[in-house]
Amino acid sequence: EESTRLMQLENGEVQVCFSINANDYDYFKDQPDKFVTYPFTTNNNSYVGFNMNDPICGDLNFRKAVASAIDREEMVLAAFNGYGEVNTLGTYWGYKTEFKNEKIPVIPKDLEKAKEYLAQSNYKGETVEIVAAIPDLIKTAQVLQAQLAQIGINTTIKETDPPGMSAYATYADNKAQMIVHTGSIAFNAGSMKAWFYPYGSNNRVSYTNEEVAELFDLAVTQIDPAEREATYHRIQEIIAEDIPFINLMNTVFLVCCEKGVEGLKLSNLAFHDLTYMYMIE
Repeated sequence: EESTRLMQLENGEVQVCFSINANDYDYFKDQPDKFVTYPFTTNNNSYVGFNMNDPICGDLNFRKAVASAIDREEMVLAAFNGYGEVNTLGTYWGYKTEFKNEKIPVIPKDLEKAKEYLAQSNYKGETVEIVAAIPDLIKTAQVLQAQLAQIGINTTIKETDPPGMSAYATYADNKAQMIVHTGSIAFNAGSMKAWFYPYGSNNRVSYTNEEVAELFDLAVTQIDPAEREATYHRIQEIIAEDIPFINLMNTVFLVCCEKGVEGLKLSNLAFHDLTYMYMIE
């Protein structure tokens, strides 16, 4: 449990603590005589996801309205104390995942445009549920709630935990309308299939697009890297048009060690190399 881990670190019961809460990180960073801190950007996306089978969230104009109302910088500052890499591209691809299409523009914040999209959507003033499962992302959901209120979208937040999210938002039996969550993304472009293929492990939005599925199947057969890149770029273009997910940021994970701990090698995938870690006493 988070507060227990921090207390053990401060009391000297443990020497290394992973995944420090962003709002607690400065406390340790400001004590360089006692602690050493290591921030690293993860390859995972923190995102807003839409249930594509829901009458409201399945409406593209509603999703465009939400995308146009979002202020990512505000989310990073308010929920992560500034420790986050704001997404500046319109692709839903990992931070360092191969074949990232950097030509897809992000949908900019434009409240007037957001209101126009909302007026064209199926939304008629209903209360939309946002589900969130991790403390920092629950705060992100709260910021999102306030941002959506500016264009007239009423929301409520359902707080759960990761196992609860896994049960609540699934491809086949999706009880969620919107979710604010994160998920594992590898450097290999093929890992993105888990997000967009039917019954994919991270497809918590019930997204189905036959062309996208066929292109994922094609990509793994292509030997020529240029052809494979073109296929993955096309996949990203289609997904950017459909907006099943909105990529908010790449979380900056925070590690804190007792002073004297050295040799820690951090990975964007959080598969850290502890082989050469040592402590000077």
